[in-house]
Amino acid sequence: MAATSSQTPSTEFIYEPSSLQRNQACASCLVTYRRPICGPCEISSRAEDCEYIDNQSRSKADILEEDIRHFERVIYEHEHPVEAAGSTMYLYHPYRQPQRRSQMPSLSQVLHPSGLPCIKFLTTVAAPEPASESAVESWWNSPEPPHSMVENLLDTFIPYASDWGFFLDISRFRREVLLSHPIGHHLRPTPALLTTVYLIGITLSDSLALKMHEKKSLSRALSSLPVSLAGLHPRKAIHALQAEILLSNYFYASGRFLEGRYHTTGAASLALSGGLFNVGRSAASLIADADTFEGAERMDACWTTIILDKSWAVALATYPNLPESAEMLDMP
Repeated sequence: MAATSSQTPSTEFIYEPSSLQRNQACASCLVTYRRPICGPCEISSRAEDCEYIDNQSRSKADILEEDIRHFERVIYEHEHPVEAAGSTMYLYHPYRQPQRRSQMPSLSQVLHPSGLPCIKFLTTVAAPEPASESAVESWWNSPEPPHSMVENLLDTFIPYASDWGFFLDISRFRREVLLSHPIGHHLRPTPALLTTVYLIGITLSDSLALKMHEKKSLSRALSSLPVSLAGLHPRKAIHALQAEILLSNYFYASGRFLEGRYHTTGAASLALSGGLFNVGRSAASLIADADTFEGAERMDACWTTIILDKSWAVALATYPNLPESAEMLDMP
């Protein structure tokens, strides 16, 4: 009887020493730490690259799972604002002294010296107290705060408006906000822009009676934004862009970088779809437009959008939304 011998494959797995340190094996096969391609993955011709989890880092799966949990929580809070607000308890320092300065953190303030984003909390400014506490307690029953509270929120927001990316003419904006017409009237700013400015005013305020409504104010601003381009408002496009930029900076200042990036993408999309950059127009016509009232606002809106998109793309190590086109820079 002929002797049979087992044949060995021409290529064998090359195992490294068994004394692997914690989290140094390939995450796919958990066998070797050969880099950049481990033995089993090389033999099996895996389409994906080997993934190694060092002690100081996390795997892509862990990061994606955390992002999914975060977005699920954000979606739930947006769809169920009442339940989400009821499950949150806000704590305040009883002996905290009100601070007199408040501004949007600069890019260097929200970045760690290593270049990685880090959370910085907003400082607050002492705002004039509303005329009566009863008005503070009941103003959420109406579509808009009372006139005296609107003035307080504007006075809190306006000194730092440019820090938050506000590019509209501030005198005209304040005059239109304080008109006696109801919210949604075409002579006043759009509801999306109004509610966003009120949100930032509440954020900057040092009044606890106002700050307890910040989360609900954010919910109002977010719910008004999707319909900001509906209706016949003559300035709905530029106001929608302004609201997106303000919300982007609000989330960045709060350390919520994913949501900030989402609204930055929305601002860039509005600017591109609305022809804000006037690609193909001559520089002479653009300079002539800059001499007009709304032309100057348009130029400010253009540069504010570009700076927001490019700077935070660098800060978060992501790709910018706006294209790298030399024609976009043919502007004053």
